[in-house]
Amino acid sequence: MALATQDGYTTQLSGACVRIYRTSLGFILLALTSCSGCPGLSTPPDNTASVVVQTVSETQSSPLVTVYGVVHPSNTIEITFPSLVKIDQVTVHAGDTVALGAPLFKLSADGLNTQLAQLRAQKKEQEAILEKTRYILTNRDKLLQEGKIDQTQYAGLDTETKATEATVERIQTDISTLEQNLNNLSVTSPIAGQVIESRAAPGIQYAAKEIVMKIATMDPVTVVFPVSVDDAPGIAIGTPVTIKLTNVATEPFNSTIRYIGPTVNPDSKTFEVWASLPNPQGLLKANMRATVQYTSSVTHRVFIVPVSALSMREHDAVLFLVKGGVARHTTVTIREIKGTNAIVGSGVQPGDLVIVQGWERLQDGSPVDLRH
Repeated sequence: MALATQDGYTTQLSGACVRIYRTSLGFILLALTSCSGCPGLSTPPDNTASVVVQTVSETQSSPLVTVYGVVHPSNTIEITFPSLVKIDQVTVHAGDTVALGAPLFKLSADGLNTQLAQLRAQKKEQEAILEKTRYILTNRDKLLQEGKIDQTQYAGLDTETKATEATVERIQTDISTLEQNLNNLSVTSPIAGQVIESRAAPGIQYAAKEIVMKIATMDPVTVVFPVSVDDAPGIAIGTPVTIKLTNVATEPFNSTIRYIGPTVNPDSKTFEVWASLPNPQGLLKANMRATVQYTSSVTHRVFIVPVSALSMREHDAVLFLVKGGVARHTTVTIREIKGTNAIVGSGVQPGDLVIVQGWERLQDGSPVDLRH
C-alpha cells in the first residue's frame, strides 16, 4: 500500500487473506493476498459455523466525522445511434482525453446506405397505407352505409390514421438522421472530457440505442459519500469538507458540500452527499476511493464495534450480527476508526452480538455456534 498505516491485522475471506489497515484519516483498506497459511476457523460437521462474538456498546459521537467516498465524473455523455450502425475506423480508446469536437470514430457508409434504402421502402409502403386510411376516414359514413366497413372499423379509423401518420413521421426522422450521418461519417465528441468506456471496434455493428462510447467531464470531479440520517441536522450546503484520495500522493483537498440527496438508503440509513474537486491535470480518475472528513454541528449516540468484524461489499461497510442463532448480514455506516474499534453511526444497536471471527464464509441466515 502506498499510504502509511498505523496498524493492521490479517483475517481470512473465501480463499484469500485480507489485510485490514487503518490510514491516518481513519479509513479501512482491504488488501487481498493469497491464502496459503492464513489463520481461519473451521466449520463443524453439521454446517453450524463456530464464531467469536462481541457485544456492541454505545458512546457519544465526536463532532469530527470520517466517511468513505468515491470519485465520479461531473457529467457523462453516452454515444448511441437511433438505428443499426457499423464502425469503420476508431480514433480514440478508453482512457484517452478528448477535446470538444475531436473525432472519435468513423462510421461505415455501406451499412448506412443499406439501411437508408430499407427505410425509404418502408416509408413508401406506409405512405400508401396512410393514403388508403385517409380515404376511408373521409368517406367512412358512406362506406358504412354501403356495408364496406363495419362499426368496429368505423370507430377505429381516427386512431388508425394517427398511428400510421406517427409511423411515417418516425421513419422520416430516421431517414434524416441517416442522411446526416452519410454526409459526415466522422463522429465527434460533444464535450471535452475523458473516454471512460469504449466498445467501438472496426467492422463491428451496433444495434439501435446500444452504447458505443461514454465520455465524462473530469474537471471538476464529484466525490460522492454517504452521511448517516443522524448527522443530517449537522450538515448543510456549503459545509467545509477535507478529502484525501486513496493511493494518490497529494495533500488533502479542501472543498464544500454542494449537494445533499433527498432519498435515504433503507439498508444503510444514509443519504448521498456531493463535493466537487478541481482536476485541471486529470490526475483524479473515476471510481477512485477517498476519505472525507467534516465537522458536524450536532452530536448523538453512536456504536462501538471491533474493526475485525467489518468487510467491504462494493461501496458499503458490512458485518454479521447473531440473531436467533443465525448470522444476519448487516450494512453499517462507519464514522471513525479508533485503534481496533470502529465508531458506527447506524446498522446496529447496543447489546447486539457482532461476529468478530469466523464470518468469512458465512451467508445471511447461516446457523452459528457462539464463542466469546
